[in-house]
Amino acid sequence: MHNKLITTGVLLIIMLCIFGSCTKPVAEPEVEIIYNNDQVELKHDDGKMDSSQAIGSVPGHGYLVHFSPLSTPFAIDKVVIFGELYGTGYEDLKFTVQVWNKNLEEIRSVSYPHTKFSRSLSWVEVDIPNISVNDDFYIQVFTLSPEEGGIRIGYDSSVKNEHSDMTFKGDINWWGSLPKETVNWMIRVKGK
Repeated sequence: MHNKLITTGVLLIIMLCIFGSCTKPVAEPEVEIIYNNDQVELKHDDGKMDSSQAIGSVPGHGYLVHFSPLSTPFAIDKVVIFGELYGTGYEDLKFTVQVWNKNLEEIRSVSYPHTKFSRSLSWVEVDIPNISVNDDFYIQVFTLSPEEGGIRIGYDSSVKNEHSDMTFKGDINWWGSLPKETVNWMIRVKGK
């Protein structure tokens, strides 16, 4: 009886593997969260940072994330960034958040002081007033941080990157030492 039970169990495992149930499921980050006031948060990360990266030491280097709203028009209210301040030399500097349309053309740009971030990793909300999009769009973040200090932005590696990139002077160009497929910038969008 014992051998028959083991044989049945092994057969069940083999059948599960044949039909694809024995592989470990791949984590999928949520694309949206709907809040009580009908506000939607678009995101490509799972909320758990794997590391952070500062890429703004050369003017023109920036973080870029592509978004596809589930319905349009989509009114962007805020950009939410998971990051922190580090070092010194940033005290009088500003970072810039831009909204680009699907053709990579800037449609809004706002700047805030680096001190909007704290010295510990946390979510920072940035207001993006009066902007609505009717298609896919991008969020571009320029930290303009000198090498000795500034803003680091977190990234998540739980799923393969299909939305995050780096830019240099307006061109999409992954130039970093990190493998692109492992980096999902923790930059989100809230809107309606």
